[in-house]
Amino acid sequence: MNVAVARDFEQLLGYAHFCEVVPLVRNGFFTVESRESGFHLRHPNVDFIRHEENDILMSEIVLPHDLFRPPYPIEHCIEMVKSWSRIAGDALIGVLKPAFDQYVDNIFELPLLSEAAFAESFGFARRDFIKMRAALMGYADFCLGMADAAELLSARAFPCYRRKRLQREVREWTAPLLNRNHIIGVAAGVSGVDQRWPRKLSTLRRRRRLLPAVL
Repeated sequence: MNVAVARDFEQLLGYAHFCEVVPLVRNGFFTVESRESGFHLRHPNVDFIRHEENDILMSEIVLPHDLFRPPYPIEHCIEMVKSWSRIAGDALIGVLKPAFDQYVDNIFELPLLSEAAFAESFGFARRDFIKMRAALMGYADFCLGMADAAELLSARAFPCYRRKRLQREVREWTAPLLNRNHIIGVAAGVSGVDQRWPRKLSTLRRRRRLLPAVL
């Protein structure tokens, strides 16, 4: 790698870490001590350190995981290729519902909280959270399927400008920037969950940094 590019990457990574730390400092999770060699970060007290350690440990223990790998939905990928670049609403539900059914029953995690404690802590039932998460994972599968469809189409696209446009679509669908209300509405529709609590969950995530950024 070019030395100048490597230096830029190092600075970019350093700034990324800085952006992670500053909100924690601003919210009182760290105190900052200036030293000759730079800055030293400390948690405010021993109790805070103990709670942080317990939180990290319990979070690792209860991480969800697949019981078995879901099959690749080749028939849905073919449907996306045929209907590119727009997929009908009924066809979209046909893609999302099987993925939802797969994830709602296939994800295992140890319950850290009782059902009552979960509802009291977050304001919604654990089962609703599991269903909404499964719907979001299904939507993520759809986006990756659209990326696969664009990649297949780009391989045989002609002329060159059309091939390049489809190659850009691959990147767009791999990491899409989608409207939050659209995502919540579709996922709530597929899962059958009331739309009010996913919005509450989104607010909770921004305040407490507890849940995936997709929400």
